[in-house]
This record gives sequence, structure tokens and C-alpha cells, in this order.
Amino acid sequence: KQWYQRRVGDKGIKAPIGYLKASVKGACVNLFVMPFNYPVLFPLLEELIKEFRMQPSNQWITEFKSYVSSMPVYYYMPLRVALKRLSVPGSLLSLIPDSPDGMYFNNMLKSLKVQAKAEATRYM
Repeated sequence: KQWYQRRVGDKGIKAPIGYLKASVKGACVNLFVMPFNYPVLFPLLEELIKEFRMQPSNQWITEFKSYVSSMPVYYYMPLRVALKRLSVPGSLLSLIPDSPDGMYFNNMLKSLKVQAKAEATRYM
């Protein structure tokens, strides 16, 4: 049985984040927590390491960007850390935003700047 996570308001397909597995003796059930949507991520990483030898094609980069854009922002940092351990080049790590807070504040500052310009022209 797979364990799924859904973002609030999402109506689409749920992405798996782990699975339940009975112990060998059947005395208990264990929850294995995996990376977000691991059925998509693992083949991408396998292809990157074995097929492309850390030099991905444009198609791979497009698929990886799509994967990253589909995941919740709080997974960014753990994914970056895990990929660093795999010795993934920095050029690929840069496809993952540094932090969700930075993105949030940048967007907030941009909207405040637009709002301030509009108010300034109104008073001039």
C-alpha cells in the first residue's frame, strides 16, 4: 500500500511519499517514508547517473524541472542535500530553488514594488 500526500486544494493525482510493508514475521507494519513522488524521481536519478553520467540531455532537464515544479516547496532543501550526497553537479542543483522563503519574499517584494509605484503615480 502506498502512502500519498495531497496539497491543499489539489484535485489531481496524488503523489506517493512512502509505502507500508509488513515485517518478515508479520508481527507489525512499517511505514517507509520516501522522497516526494519517488516513482518519478528514482528513474530520473538512475538515468542521470547510469545513462548520462551526470551530463543530462535537454529532455532530462525538462523532465526534472517538471518534477521539481510539482513538489511542495518544503521538499526543496532535503532534495538539494540528497543530490549533493550523490555528487550531482551544481548546475543541476541550481534547478532546485534555494529556499521557499526566498521565493516567497521575492514575489512579495515585487508585488509591493508594483503597488508602491501605482500609489506614487497617484499622488504626483
